[in-house]
Amino acid sequence: MTTNKPTTSTPFGELDSAALQEASQTFDTGQLLRMVDELDAFVHLARQEGGLRDGLLRLHSMAQTVLVGAGLSTPAGDSLVELACELESDIRETVEVLNGWLPPLTLLQNLNERT
Repeated sequence: MTTNKPTTSTPFGELDSAALQEASQTFDTGQLLRMVDELDAFVHLARQEGGLRDGLLRLHSMAQTVLVGAGLSTPAGDSLVELACELESDIRETVEVLNGWLPPLTLLQNLNERT
């Protein structure tokens, strides 16, 4: 048995009328722009010299030397384990920020007239 919920036709699909009414009163669309800003900052930090991208490439080089026997292409002396720990910490911080994006996205998904 399906329940026919009242819906509202929008340029972006049929939406649950009650959920749309609630979201229009409580949802801050500015949080979507803040997500964009956070993404821009993350991408900038990840791609800058010495950032996440460089760290991953350096870790790859170190792992190739240690695990596969490849020639030394990264200066010796750095700790593979410490670098892996630093990268993991940076990635966990990023995941925490990204997880914060999920609730508002879920709220918008709940506008679906079929839920």
